[in-house]
Amino acid sequence: MPVGTLPTDPPTALLMPYTKSMKKQPTKLDMSAIMADYTAKVNAEAKRREEILKAHAEGTYQAPDPATYGTWTVSDRD
Repeated sequence: MPVGTLPTDPPTALLMPYTKSMKKQPTKLDMSAIMADYTAKVNAEAKRREEILKAHAEGTYQAPDPATYGTWTVSDRD
């Protein structure tokens, strides 16, 4: 093929998956397990928030030390 021309023939490489796990398999999503996991995360977050509010109302809540997270100086003037 001369330099500067484009091939017109389709590629002849075999279309094979890279690994056995990449072979076409039916996709099965267990939506009930996904929703159960999400619901558990939401419930855990709600419980954590309730515990913080309760401790704050009792006066026993201690905020995290700011030095742990560092100090950020945010400015739009650079």
